[in-house]
Amino acid sequence: MSLREIARNRLKKDEKGRIRRWFQGDDVDLFTWEDDDGNIIRHQFTFGISRRKTWMVDWDPLRGVRTGEVDTGRRMVDMEDIVSFYLHPSSDLIDKARSIVADSTIDPKVRQHFLEQTAKYVGSERT
Repeated sequence: MSLREIARNRLKKDEKGRIRRWFQGDDVDLFTWEDDDGNIIRHQFTFGISRRKTWMVDWDPLRGVRTGEVDTGRRMVDMEDIVSFYLHPSSDLIDKARSIVADSTIDPKVRQHFLEQTAKYVGSERT
């Protein structure tokens, strides 16, 4: 599956001073946030967007990897408001996300970081 970066030439900082990058493919979105030094500080990967159910694999250094479902029927104020995270990360969702990212041609730094941060959850507790 091919992912491409959206609006790379118009990157701006968010309200917290982080740079957000957006990669999109068929039925897939990957968002990353970077600090002022270019360090990736969060990933948010969603897939199944055009289907009835959308799944998410989310990573940040404080919480690690979380997986869950996005309630596409609710109005989004903040992504946290519409995601139901599972008690334990789903290795099935993580495996699928890793496969899509690994096969992509996105920025190698982003791809490698995503794969490294999710590697320890492969084969872990399932939902």
